[in-house]
Amino acid sequence: MENLWNELKQKFKSYCKENKFNKVILGLSGGLDSAITAVLAADVLGGENVTAIMMRTKYTSPLSLEIAREIAKLNNLKYYESDIQNLIDTETVYLNNLFGEEPKNIVLENLQARARAKILMAWSNHFGGVVLACSNKSEILTGYCTIYGDTCGAFMPIGSVYKSDIFELAKWRNNINRVLPSEVIIRAPSAELALNQKDENTLPPYSVLDKILKLSFEEIGIKLKETIETQIGINVAVGIANSKMLAKLATHKAKLGNGTYYIEEKNVVTIKELQELFPEVSLMTIHRDLDVLEAAGSVVKFRGGA
Repeated sequence: MENLWNELKQKFKSYCKENKFNKVILGLSGGLDSAITAVLAADVLGGENVTAIMMRTKYTSPLSLEIAREIAKLNNLKYYESDIQNLIDTETVYLNNLFGEEPKNIVLENLQARARAKILMAWSNHFGGVVLACSNKSEILTGYCTIYGDTCGAFMPIGSVYKSDIFELAKWRNNINRVLPSEVIIRAPSAELALNQKDENTLPPYSVLDKILKLSFEEIGIKLKETIETQIGINVAVGIANSKMLAKLATHKAKLGNGTYYIEEKNVVTIKELQELFPEVSLMTIHRDLDVLEAAGSVVKFRGGA
């Protein structure tokens, strides 16, 4: 983890030097991704040059507020809180009138992410400094992010790191000196854009998902069936189906991360191909275990759908 941390710091320093800036702004949500991004920024630039804004809504938990405040205190960040629920409510009413009906849940979730992005960009315009995007590689590759929302920013410091590695990175960095409350590391990941929302309601567990993504996009010349059976296990075939479909649909989003990630269509396994690889896993089983699939080869419901 030390090598990874130093690599991220060096890339951050190089980006700052090349673009001649020494102040950054980010949304501090109480989740691990923004937390580790804030700590990384403070390590590189000093906490006094990092502005962190907690933009809460009715879905923001008291724990998230406590975590954000503690991170700001531990890292000497410039910290601000803003209740943006009135802004979301106003936009919801506007869209209701425009559409002639209640906006879909996905619209309401993305409104929150984009409202936060607008505030961060406005802060940057007014006070100076560069906005950091806090998405990780797992989210980018599966499209579990919102265009012009949490992907908004000039630089994405942890965009090359899988979520499962971020957990380990956070533990390692906290062992040097306490920069994170333990709760942010052990809590279940959630975007908090809806009631009782958890990442794993939509995605496979990150421990499984990241293995699938690494096999899909980093292992060259492997025999997919053999590798899955020996390294992951036949029972996660349904998880692979979900992850592959998400990744295929997310190609346009993967290209947003400052040109960092490009998904080759040839690396995407379809549901049909998966069935050929694992004939013993029926399509019915895939549908039963993955309610994110509406039909065979259908569009997958995921948060960043627009």
